[in-house]
Amino acid sequence: MNLKACKVALILAALSIALNGCLAFGGVDRDTAVIDKSVGTARNSAILLNIVRASRHEPLYFYALSRVSGTATEDFKLSLPPVTLGPHQTAAQKTFTFGLNGLNVLESNKGGSFDVALLESQNFYAGMLEPLQLNEIDILLKQGFPRELVYRLAVQDVLVYAKGPDGREGYRRLVNDPSNPQTYAAFNVFFQGAMSRGVVTETYLAPDSDLAANKTAAKTVPSTGKLAPHYRLCVDPALINLADAEAQYDMAHSNNICGERPGQAPQTNGDSMATADLPGLKQTYESCKALEPSAKGTAGVAPATLQTSTTENSFRVCTHLNRQLVAVQLDTRSLFGIFNLLGAELARQTGEGPGASITLDGLGAPTEPHAHGNLLTVVKGDASPCFAIATYQGRYCVPTTGSENLKTTFSIINALQALKTSTGDLPVTQAVRIEQ
Repeated sequence: MNLKACKVALILAALSIALNGCLAFGGVDRDTAVIDKSVGTARNSAILLNIVRASRHEPLYFYALSRVSGTATEDFKLSLPPVTLGPHQTAAQKTFTFGLNGLNVLESNKGGSFDVALLESQNFYAGMLEPLQLNEIDILLKQGFPRELVYRLAVQDVLVYAKGPDGREGYRRLVNDPSNPQTYAAFNVFFQGAMSRGVVTETYLAPDSDLAANKTAAKTVPSTGKLAPHYRLCVDPALINLADAEAQYDMAHSNNICGERPGQAPQTNGDSMATADLPGLKQTYESCKALEPSAKGTAGVAPATLQTSTTENSFRVCTHLNRQLVAVQLDTRSLFGIFNLLGAELARQTGEGPGASITLDGLGAPTEPHAHGNLLTVVKGDASPCFAIATYQGRYCVPTTGSENLKTTFSIINALQALKTSTGDLPVTQAVRIEQ
């Protein structure tokens, strides 16, 4: 072999070593980023697809990516050509073939696999169809999601017991449904009043047997003496406008200020804890009315502590609205119901559903995050760029800009679905492998 051929062989050998090192270690960050983005795109598209299904009154389907993995191999193959030494060589002997036995010099293989688990177990659907609990709403609010957005999604209707315009006391149900303009208008009036009055959730510690005791009314339940988190609705003075005289009056007379523990603590007797039946909404109203200064005949008497239940599912609260005492019970949606709400909103935007679109007005105090604009922003047809795309009897796109409320809603749905999914809901499935 002459000197020139040796130099070429050394250069190729060095190049192969450099390429092997680069290919083996340099692509991990890029490949994992691709998997990360692909999983996010798949999850967002799945949520949008279920919203589209809900807009057409079709069944919803849910799945989980229980495992995602990727493989990649890079192989650089190099061999020196056969060389025949000596004089009088033929033309064929002077033809050199580079590569390993004539095979490819550079070989690249990439592949990936993932496990798709259909979520269709009894426990999963029980969680999906169960109305949201107060602790779940409290968790969402504590993450910085706008209070107005969370309430719009979570509250199905409000049952109110108060004195009507004719002076008679009674019930009234206000439904959070834009397809019924009359009821929806009344709900919005109450909803805006609740926002301006600082109605929010609160976590507090109480004996762990309070929850069990209140669920087993009029029975004695052993007390362990430990404290456990409980949740309730209350009025936060920090969320009330100081310039709003009506709101300040209502807050001062609500008898339900955040930070003050509920007054209906069970009486302890040795190792037992005695409780009574949870009051109904009318009984709650009567208890609250009995605490009014006017009921005691003494103006300016400091309000007593509101008697509220201490159960984890307590959605009842007494408050003042426009200087009138009202007892309120919130009925919440399930995660399934949130999809139906968004599906109906999509139908309204595309002209296929009744009522006006839901608009967030930025209600709330300056100290909390606000939401503005339409609850749902989806473009049907060709549009780009898109945050999420679903192709189902047409093309649906969530625009990258101008859809902040819907993006936040996707985050809320992802979190709630994860809370509703347990390890037992993930069946053993076959791996789906994709080769490129």
